[in-house]
Amino acid sequence: MVLAARRSPATAVRAQLQDFPFEEHFGVSRISDQMTTPPQYFWLLKNCYVNKRNWIEQRNGYTAWSVNAIGATTKVRKLFEFENKTGGKTVIARAGTAWYRYDDSGNETSLDGSRGSDNYGQASQFNDELIMCDGGAARKSTSAWSVSNVGASAPSTSSACWTHNHRCVLNDDSNYMQVYISKVDALDFDTVANDAIILNLSKIIPDGDRVLGFSSFASTFLVIWLEKNIVIYDVPTTYANIQLQQVIRGTGCISYDGIIYTPDGDIWFPSQSGYKSLKTSVATQDTIDIKDQTALLGPHYRNSLSTITAFRDINGVFYTELNHGYFTLPFSSNPEVWVISKDLETATKGKGNIAGHFEGITAYSFLQRKNGEILFGSNNGRIYQMDDGTNDNGSAVSFEVQKTGLYLGNPKIFKAPREFSALLEATKTLTATLEISYGVQAATTAGKLRSTIIDL
Repeated sequence: MVLAARRSPATAVRAQLQDFPFEEHFGVSRISDQMTTPPQYFWLLKNCYVNKRNWIEQRNGYTAWSVNAIGATTKVRKLFEFENKTGGKTVIARAGTAWYRYDDSGNETSLDGSRGSDNYGQASQFNDELIMCDGGAARKSTSAWSVSNVGASAPSTSSACWTHNHRCVLNDDSNYMQVYISKVDALDFDTVANDAIILNLSKIIPDGDRVLGFSSFASTFLVIWLEKNIVIYDVPTTYANIQLQQVIRGTGCISYDGIIYTPDGDIWFPSQSGYKSLKTSVATQDTIDIKDQTALLGPHYRNSLSTITAFRDINGVFYTELNHGYFTLPFSSNPEVWVISKDLETATKGKGNIAGHFEGITAYSFLQRKNGEILFGSNNGRIYQMDDGTNDNGSAVSFEVQKTGLYLGNPKIFKAPREFSALLEATKTLTATLEISYGVQAATTAGKLRSTIIDL
C-alpha cells in the first residue's frame, strides 16, 4: 500500500504528491501504543497474516472433519495420531468421559469409556501400544484396540505420559513432584532391578511445584515441565548414566498442551511472561538458552492471562505447510489464535515474527496429522479441519487490518496535509472499507477522516 499526501489541492499537482510506501511488513507489534509503533508494523492483522511474499493474505476457513458431535457442549480436550507397526494411522481424541478413535471418514468409536468427565488428557506411543493418561489409572491399548491398565508398578493415577529413548515416562498425580521412568523397552516401572527409576524432584526444587508433562530434547535430554520451573535430566539407556542436567528456575510451563514442536528441533512453550523458545546454544551443547518468541506481543500476552479462566486451555501446534506456529488465547468470548511465522522472522532478519491472529476459531486441542492436515477439537464435541475451504463451516471469514501511526517523515515536524490518496493492490475480488484516522495537533483522540467502499 502507498499513502500519498499533498499540502494544498488548489495549487498542487499530482507530481507533488509524496509517497510513503508500506511495502515492507514486519507483522504485528504491541510493544507500545498504536500511534508510537514504527510504521513497518501493524497494530492489527485479524483473520489474515503476512505471507512469505510479504503480502497480507486472508486465512482459509475450516470444515467439519468428524461426522458426529460427541456432545453439544463437550470440549475435545486432546487429539493424537496413533500409527501402528504396519503404517495404519488413527486419530485419537479425549472428550467428555471417554477416549475415542476415528476412522478415515471421521466416524468415532468409543475406545475407553467411563473415565472422568471433561478431564485433560495426554497420549503417547510406546512399543506399538497407545498410552493414555487423564488423571485416572494410566491405560494402554494394542493396535487391535484391546485396552487395559499399564500396571507393573506404574503410579495409581497419572495425567501425563511420554516416550523417551526406549523408556515410558509417567507422572504421579498422588505426588506432584514424582516422575516414573520405565525399564528399557518395557512397560515395567519396578525399580528393584535398578533399571526403572522414580525421580523425586522435591529434592532439587525447594519450594514445591507440579509436573505437567514431558518432552525430549537434544537426543537423550528429558525435559520435565513444571508450572514454575523446568528440570532437565540426561536419560540414556544405561541406568548408571542417568543424571540431572539442568534446573531452570523462575520460568515454567503454564499449559502442557500449549507446547509447540518446530521442524528444526526447537520447542516453544507458554510461560507467565510470554511464549518461550527452548533451544541448545550454538556456543556449547551444555548450555540451554531461553528466547521469547512473543516479545513483540509484550503487554497483550501478559494482560490476556489475567482474563483467561484456565491456563491449561492454552493450546499450540506447528503447521509445516505455512511454516506457522499457532497458539491460543482462550478468552471466554472471541478467543484468539496467534500466528508465529518463521518465514517472516527470516525475511525481516529477526525484526518481526508475529504474522497476525485469527478469530472465529474455538480450539481446545490441535493436531497436525502425518499427511499434513491440521485438525482442532472445539467446544461442541466436533473436530474440524483448519486451513480448508473459504469459510468457517458455512460462516464468512472477515479480516481487518490496522496500521500503526504514520508521521509522514520526522514526527517532530508539524505537517498540514490537505489530501491523502491510498493505492492498494489485491489479488482477489473483495470489498474493502478504507478508513483514514488522524490526530489534530496535540489532540489525544483520532477521528475518521473518510470511509470509502472499494470494489477490487
